[in-house]
This record gives sequence, C-alpha cells and structure tokens, in this order.
Amino acid sequence: MRTFMHRICRLMLSLVLLTAVFADIKPALAANGGEPEAVTTATSPALRIGSRGWQVTQLQQNLRALGYFTYSRNTGYYGWITAAAVKRFQAAYLLKVDGIAGPITNTAIKHAVVKKKIIADSTKYIGVKYVWGAESPSQGFDCSGYVHYMFTSHGVWSVPRTTASQLYRRGFAVSRNNLRPGDLVFFSMESRGVISHVGFYMGNNKFISATISKGVWIYSMDNSYWGPHYMGAKRVY
Repeated sequence: MRTFMHRICRLMLSLVLLTAVFADIKPALAANGGEPEAVTTATSPALRIGSRGWQVTQLQQNLRALGYFTYSRNTGYYGWITAAAVKRFQAAYLLKVDGIAGPITNTAIKHAVVKKKIIADSTKYIGVKYVWGAESPSQGFDCSGYVHYMFTSHGVWSVPRTTASQLYRRGFAVSRNNLRPGDLVFFSMESRGVISHVGFYMGNNKFISATISKGVWIYSMDNSYWGPHYMGAKRVY
C-alpha cells in the first residue's frame, strides 16, 4: 500500500512539473517573434537552441554589433535565427561551426566586439607622431607601442608591450582571406624575412599603424610600399 501511494505521489508531482513547463513555454513562443524556443535551466554549460534569458539577449546584442544577427530585435530566446547568426560568426572566425555558443565561441564573440571598438577608436590618433619606444598620445607611438596602447586602453592586458617580432610569435596565424578587424598584420621592413613592423587590420583591405613617415596613419594592404613587405597576420586576442 505504501509503495502504491508513493507511486501516486510521484505521478502527481510529475504532472505538476509538466504543467509548469508547458505554461512557461507557451508565452515564450508568443514573445519570441516566431523564433521557436524551449526552456533550459540556468546551469546550461552553453547557449544553444532552447536557451533563453539575459545571456541570450547579450549574445544577440554582440552578434548584432558585429553584423551577424540581423533580426528586427533582440528577443532573449535562442532559436534557429540566433543559431544561424552564431554559425556565420563561427565560420568567419575559423571556429567549429555548430551553432552552439559555448565558451570558445562566446569568448571569441566578446573579443571581436572589443576589437571592433579598438578599431573604431584607433582613428582618433591619426597624425600622432612616431617616436621609437613611445606608447602614448602625448609622447607619440612606435608601431608596437601603438598596438599595446590601443589594447590596454580597452582593458586588454594579455597582449604585452613588446616588439613586432615578439608579437608575431603570439596567437595563431590568419590567412589574408580570413582577416578580421583587430587582427594584427606584420611586415618585414629592414631585413628580408625578419618581422619589424605591426599594425591593426581595419577591414576593407586597410590597416592602421604608427609609421615613421606619417605617424599613425591608414594604408591599403595593397599599398605599393607596404604590400611587398607584408609577412602575415596573427589573431592574438
């Protein structure tokens, strides 16, 4: 008898839980603008189809800032539209394309947002003079000093103050076809094959750097002077 009553109690509890779940799903479907979603718990290790909440809203906001999430508004629900945006970002940034915003993808998205801000702010310093060893707008910049200043002014301390050749040893290589804003581009100016200059890739085949001739300036990657000296690119953040 006790076993029978125990089973009845468990069945009733299950029905209550199912009722609560469906009650939560119904308004979610109505509020998400047609993006089908389910309910997940706050302990989910990654954001995926079915996730919802402020973390999803933040993800959508970041993807929108980067141009990958183009839905009319941030819904807070992770459906097929959000998954497709994540896949586009993953493909562009050479990540595993699975539509899941796990730790690696989330970190890459956050880094990309910071680098976009760095590039947006980098033009404030156009014309600041070149000074070897300097790393401030008031004193001037050398090429690696400018890179270090722009990173640290946006809270990135993992990129050290060092030389262009040392920076070239960090991060991972990115082909020219896969360059994204904020990647570092490197040049060999003094000895053939020896890295001696670094700048930020801006997008649209342009880079910005602190140069001896013009100070901080924007150049085309195909510039007749810089183009032949291009050695490669690294994603260091």
